[in-house]
Amino acid sequence: KTVAKSLPVLYIKDEATKTALAAWLAKESYHDLTVLVDAANASLLNGLADTYEYVRGAVRFGKEDVATEAKQIEAVKIANGAHAKIMVLSPDAVTLDTVHYLQMRLMAVWAETASDTVSIHRILSIAPDGIVCEDPAAVVTVLERDYADGLVVNRALCNTGHRGKAAYHVIDDTVAENTMSAFYSAYLSGALSIEIDVYLTTDNQVVICHDETATNTVTGVGYIYNGVPFHLEQHTLAEAQALTINDAARNKGNMYDWDTHMPSLEELFQFVNGQTEIQGAPKEQIPYVIDIEVKSSNPNIVQALKTLTEKYHMEDRVVISSFNDIIHQTMQSQWPSMSCGVIHNNNGAGNSIQWIAKTVWANNLSSHISNYGEWDAAYADMVRQGQMRGITFWGWCVHNRGGSDAFIKQGFNGYTEDSPDWTNNYAYRLEQEDVTCDETGKATIAPKLKLLKDLYHEGTYEKNPEVELFAIKETGFEKKTANEDGTYDLTGVENAILRHTINFVTGGSYYVYSNPFQVTAAHTHTWSEAWSSDETHHWHECTAEGCIVSDNAHKGGYAEHSWGEGTVTIPATETANGEKTFTCTVCG
Repeated sequence: KTVAKSLPVLYIKDEATKTALAAWLAKESYHDLTVLVDAANASLLNGLADTYEYVRGAVRFGKEDVATEAKQIEAVKIANGAHAKIMVLSPDAVTLDTVHYLQMRLMAVWAETASDTVSIHRILSIAPDGIVCEDPAAVVTVLERDYADGLVVNRALCNTGHRGKAAYHVIDDTVAENTMSAFYSAYLSGALSIEIDVYLTTDNQVVICHDETATNTVTGVGYIYNGVPFHLEQHTLAEAQALTINDAARNKGNMYDWDTHMPSLEELFQFVNGQTEIQGAPKEQIPYVIDIEVKSSNPNIVQALKTLTEKYHMEDRVVISSFNDIIHQTMQSQWPSMSCGVIHNNNGAGNSIQWIAKTVWANNLSSHISNYGEWDAAYADMVRQGQMRGITFWGWCVHNRGGSDAFIKQGFNGYTEDSPDWTNNYAYRLEQEDVTCDETGKATIAPKLKLLKDLYHEGTYEKNPEVELFAIKETGFEKKTANEDGTYDLTGVENAILRHTINFVTGGSYYVYSNPFQVTAAHTHTWSEAWSSDETHHWHECTAEGCIVSDNAHKGGYAEHSWGEGTVTIPATETANGEKTFTCTVCG
């Protein structure tokens, strides 16, 4: 839906403007605005977005700034370091892969677009968090006219595996949470991300476990230590890893035999980087993003996390999250280039956009991760207001199949669920290449629908997905019906788009749209009246512009010469041969 409300975005380009703006802000008590700068001038946000709690930072990047994944993560670092959680992309920088990459790093992405109808549909199929256009009314028109008949979810959903797989909630699963089995199983299930819980041992090592009292976990999946409490942050890593996994976990019948001890973060990094081979799993790169939830309140863990992340070159595959304000503040001071999210329950002050703004922006945080426990209209409105201000929302935690549907319907960027299997039949993206009509105006389509379960399988798509095809007109969509042979009559159509319906587990459905694709009409030949020929054949050349036929056999009137009776041009004599000339009766 669109709303009749405008929020100011101030685009500044020089130090003098920044100084004047800062002086104005200092006189006022409340400002609900965004300050935008170019990537080359990101430092202009210092003293603005990091000083005034209701001022949001945004940085604009061009095509070359985000041309590769290596450049994209550097762009994320620039934005984070400038206290900006909104990344604005120029029109030529906007691709589906780029936008999704940045969103997975907890950044809000606003995309610039031209105001013509096809360009707007292209941007909507990519699904950034915001759209920048010289004619915003054109965007509103397309949204309200063409996308009003059902829920549309074009954004590539991010399904995060809770503790890898939090199997204590998953009756039919075979792995225990926060184990190497759980982390690998989440990959096999098609998780785009996993969430893990970490603490800091006395020898400054990062260990993975949900509860600091490892022998007394709230889930019952824990470790045995001589029958007495074991506090992780009062022991060394070696002592923690000497614990024996308890029966509650062991009875899950772990998929693999490697779960002999509590994993460290370093071991996980080695595994996902393909540096270590563990029994039962191939030695390969595992590309998902790791959401490291810091359970510890020890600020020293931030430096330990930073050191490990840099050692294993994981800056592009890690984000941080925490409930703890101490960790938030330490991240801001010691590791501001890393995306960090705040976790909190949706109750009390948390339902206020003002409270969220102070919490998220004041601590340089990337996202607001909310518990869906008590859903009401006020909370839904707060989510919408936050999204309009560049806050990304990630839902936690789903403990049953279908529980993620509420988050998807509210437009959350992603959700954390105990088993990524639950939503791996939901759509990741729908693609269609440009098509060319035959001489009768018919065209064949070949849509590629990739579900979450297909994510890590190169070239794997759902076969023959059921789609609807719409011609894109200036007046709106025009639905086209398939012929019996599966082709479509697309005479006069220049651009089209596909739509596929995904059914929710809990009932209802949503639409996912493809990229707009170009429809090229069949070439109409205009054959020259004059003949062209070689020694054996004749034909007519096409004089129409754009003809690509180069093989003479496919040109108009192509045939072998038809020789007449011939004409004697030099009579024969008793001493010399004569000459008779034959001419084709068709081409002369």
